[in-house]
Order: sequence, then structure tokens, then C-alpha cells
Amino acid sequence: MPLPPVLYINRDSREDRRRFMEEQFARLGIPARRISAVEAEGLSQADLERYCDRTQVHFLSRSQLACTRSHVRCWQDLLDAGAEWGLVLEDDAVLSPKLRSFLDLFDGTGFDLVQLETITSPVSVLAPVATIGLVRLRPFRTELRGTAGYLIARPAIARLLASPGLFTQPADYALFRPLTRPASELRAVLADPALCIQLNKLDAGGASQGDVKPVRSAPIRTAPLASLRRRLFRIGLGLRALGDEARYLGRAERIAIPFDGPIAPASGPS
Repeated sequence: MPLPPVLYINRDSREDRRRFMEEQFARLGIPARRISAVEAEGLSQADLERYCDRTQVHFLSRSQLACTRSHVRCWQDLLDAGAEWGLVLEDDAVLSPKLRSFLDLFDGTGFDLVQLETITSPVSVLAPVATIGLVRLRPFRTELRGTAGYLIARPAIARLLASPGLFTQPADYALFRPLTRPASELRAVLADPALCIQLNKLDAGGASQGDVKPVRSAPIRTAPLASLRRRLFRIGLGLRALGDEARYLGRAERIAIPFDGPIAPASGPS
């Protein structure tokens, strides 16, 4: 299988992060293309009214919606290019030196989504279902918070874009929360060891610092019914998690996925 297209999301104002990513791609011999991030300030009023209404049971903040819209830009680009698989990265992803060799061997058989990032805290995983080089691919039962780097298949993109649940939760939950849709409908695995990690987990300064400023919202109108339904949803999710834990009792283990890379970025961000 030829190398999948590699896209990275970058805000126009973050030239430092653009340089950081392109230096990594050059060092690893990975061709990649920049996708301009959707800015929270540029979201349409229709989107804000539809997805950011805080009186509803499920809603997104402006920055969460902009993040999802940015990932959707990448997915649409992959669809338009006719790609069967694509690697989507954010511009604070520290890449493993072994990423290129993994991509050279990856054929995507049997999966919809491969999480390459580690969240560093322990997660519930099952036994490996495949091994690519020295990287094990494991199903997981914990919600994974992070969209810094993942491989996604064309059918999964189509399913996500058609899902009514895509814009009711942050992008990482839509992709990597196995107890709710649309994530529960995807055949997802994670890489063990991980092949990328967010920069702020390794370095506290420079390009690791975010610059997304919160946008002031109008005062929240009282919506007691929505608040009640939100609490019931969280209770239901907790009960599902307990049932899921019982279902996989004895088969799942909790481990912290290590990052297969340098302890610190090979080239320090400016």
C-alpha cells in the first residue's frame, strides 16, 4: 500500500508551529500538506446557533466547534482526493522516528480508525489484534482525549459526516469514546507504543503554548429540562461504562501507552 496522504492542521497565525511540523516531516521523509485551521471567530452564525446553544442538552464551545470543523476539512480533502486512508495531525504533534516505517507497512486491513497518540494516563485496552513492525494495535474501552494524530479510513469518514452525533460532542469523543455514537460504530484501535504525543506533554514553552482565546458568550438562559437531561445522560453513560467493564472483565487491562520517541522534541520549538 502506498504511503497514505498526510495532512496537518495549522492556524494561519502560528508560523512557529508550522515550522515545527515541517521540520519533523523533512527529518522523517514524510510528505505532508498543510490544512488551514477553522478559526473560532470565523464560525458562521448558523453554526453557532445550531451547535453552540448552551441551553441544549448537548452543545460545543466555539473552540470545540472550530476544532471539529478543522478536522472535517481534512476529511473532506481526503474524500475529494479519492484516498482510502489518510493521516490527520494537529500542529502540536511530536512524531516518533518510527512513524515513517509504520506508515510504509500499514495496509489498513480490518480497521476504520487508528489512534496514534498517547494521552499518557492509563487506559483500558484489550489484547492486540495486529502487529505492524514493533507496534501493536489494540482495541480500547476508555475514551481517549486527543486528536493530535490518527489514521482514518474513507468509509469511516463517510460514516462520521453522516452521523447526527458528530457535532454534539468534542471531536475526540466523536472519534474515540467507544460507548457513544459515532465512535461506537467504528472499528478503532490504538497504537502501542504510540507514535505521536502532544507537544505540551513534553515541553512547557514555545510552540507548545496554545493561543486560542475564549470567546465571551451571552449569559446562559435558564433551561432546567436541558440541565436535567444532561445529568441523566451522564448517569446513563456511567452505567454503560460499568456494564462495559463487566463485559470485558478479565480481558481488559489498564496501562499507560508509552510514546515511542525522544523524551524531548528533536528540534526545540521557537
